[in-house]
Amino acid sequence: MMGRIITLWSVLFFAWGASWAQTEERIKRLDWNGIEVVWIEDNRLPLYNVVFYFADGALSDQVEGRGMVPSTEMMFSLLDRGTNSYSFKEISDNLEFYGTNYRPYVTHEYSTYSYSGLMKDIIPASKMICHLFRDATYPRDEVDNAKQLAISGKNNMVRAPDALASRVFRELSLSGSSYNYPFDGKIKDIKKIDRDELQTKLKYFNQKVYKKIYIAGPSDILQIKNIINDECGWQGRGGRFIRSGNYRQSKREKSEYYFIPVKGATAAYVRIGSLFGKENFFELAPLELSSTFLGGGFTSKLMQEIRVKRGLSYGISAFAARQKDYGRVGIVVSTDNAKIPELFSSLKDVFAEVLQGKFSEREFKAARGYLMGSYAFRFEQSSAYINQLLYLDHIGADASLVYQFPAMTKKTTKKEMVEVLKKLFSLNQQVIVVLGDPSLSTILKPIGDFKAVDFNDFL
Repeated sequence: MMGRIITLWSVLFFAWGASWAQTEERIKRLDWNGIEVVWIEDNRLPLYNVVFYFADGALSDQVEGRGMVPSTEMMFSLLDRGTNSYSFKEISDNLEFYGTNYRPYVTHEYSTYSYSGLMKDIIPASKMICHLFRDATYPRDEVDNAKQLAISGKNNMVRAPDALASRVFRELSLSGSSYNYPFDGKIKDIKKIDRDELQTKLKYFNQKVYKKIYIAGPSDILQIKNIINDECGWQGRGGRFIRSGNYRQSKREKSEYYFIPVKGATAAYVRIGSLFGKENFFELAPLELSSTFLGGGFTSKLMQEIRVKRGLSYGISAFAARQKDYGRVGIVVSTDNAKIPELFSSLKDVFAEVLQGKFSEREFKAARGYLMGSYAFRFEQSSAYINQLLYLDHIGADASLVYQFPAMTKKTTKKEMVEVLKKLFSLNQQVIVVLGDPSLSTILKPIGDFKAVDFNDFL
């Protein structure tokens, strides 16, 4: 049976290789008056996808004398709330009429603004999007409403313990770097935002920040060049600033334990992980294979050991990913309060074997085959190609990795994967966070020296 599965994966792999050989030829890099454009020619359907990439993000939100003012995320999110010519309703009705899907995405290192729709509507949609970038006014009532909504959302996070645990975990596990602070700020920071701050930030992104544009669609999509250059206001001043950081991983002598008491929590929400620096940047294939093997689906090692064999959790997952200047690994799981001791004991036993390579070649090949076979299905839509190319460009990797990834995964050995696991997933050097009812503190004492933290400090 395993032989048949591997054969199927091989067929998918070679089919993907043949398909991508054609797709690679359709990727063209253009220069639109100083702005680099990456065009994926796609004639399958009369659809377009456009993504504006900005080489700065929430790290720009530190304001001298005022501290953190999370204006980047709100600047992009409220771009459509009004201009000197149109109200929010008029803008919304216009873009809805042309079937335009649009949204911003902000990280610490970079930001994007994407829009998509039918090719026949690309001209009016592009004109409106560019109009927003050039003339957004951020009406005071819209800004006030958005601030109140953001504050309410954070106050209500206590009702979503899973999300709250992840938020606290991120800040604690990235401590010591410039990436630990939430990109959308905290309640005390949101209160500082005003419309002048948002307009200043928009001007900064329009004039100072380096931009790149990713487009996918038939050749008719190129007709938006003049709109982008003339009506977005970026011609000749695309910006040159590129956000960069240089985080060097500090050696953690032992794991750090944190407990987040939340009265009434019905389960224990566990997060285990850490930040790693450039000195531990592995190739993307071994890095992703390590998290796939550990917690990348129902057949993964942790899922089989923690759920199937022991019944300690409904689900458990693992991740390992990198950005331009740093990377993160983590394990996400929840369980009943009474099962917490057994969960930690089981994780310790599983990792003791895994980090020594004490698992079968069959398990390794199954994880590798799954990653190879599933890879092609990520790119069924042009937007997925765009996002992957954008990511590779952002971290400084060669775009050819898009189609080389399955072959690189196939070449990855068990020994190479174990080396990644040893370096990044050792349970002796992680930040361990548990969120649960205050009564859980007694159960946690034998597991580790947990420091109680107030979740309100992270909102």
